[in-house]
Order: sequence, then C-alpha cells, then structure tokens
Amino acid sequence: MSKQTEEQLAEAMALVLIGRKDTPAIKRLKLRIRDLGRNVRDEVRQFRQLQKACRKDAELAAALAAVGAADLPDRNTVTPSEETGKIIQAFNRMLETHWENY
Repeated sequence: MSKQTEEQLAEAMALVLIGRKDTPAIKRLKLRIRDLGRNVRDEVRQFRQLQKACRKDAELAAALAAVGAADLPDRNTVTPSEETGKIIQAFNRMLETHWENY
C-alpha cells in the first residue's frame, strides 16, 4: 500500500463504493452494515462485511485494490497487521463521513 493517510484512503474507498452503490454486492453490504447497527463501534465487524462483499464481487475487490486497499478478502482481522489496521480504520472513517451517500 502506498503512503496514503487513512483519510485519503477513506475518500478513495468512498468514491469506489458510491460509484458502485447500485450493484448487488454494495446493496447487500449496506444491509449488513445496517443490521449491525448504524453506530456500532466494532470496526472489525463492519470491515468483515466489506470482506464478504469483496469475496462475492471480484470487480469490487479489484476496484478497491486499485485505490490502495489490496487483498481485502484475505486480510487477517484477528491479529491485523499495521497495514490491515489502517484499512479497517479507513473503512470505518468512510462509513462515518459518507454513510448518507453510500
């Protein structure tokens, strides 16, 4: 991953997800996040929903990899590396700032 900040990565992820918001994978992702609760503070649980979406939609995984979030389906969330932690935090920041658009 490049030396993007979490904020830059969050913005890039938002552009990808908002641009694909009408696809089945993103619609399911929105429902899963809503089912967890809009204000759930468990960022890892939210990120696992994104991983599920990427496993089911290779194009989504490729689009996110292109903006700096590579290998999302295979990231270890039990003992996350520093890079994985950064991606998890960026996804959570994206949810906090772009939830209404996404």
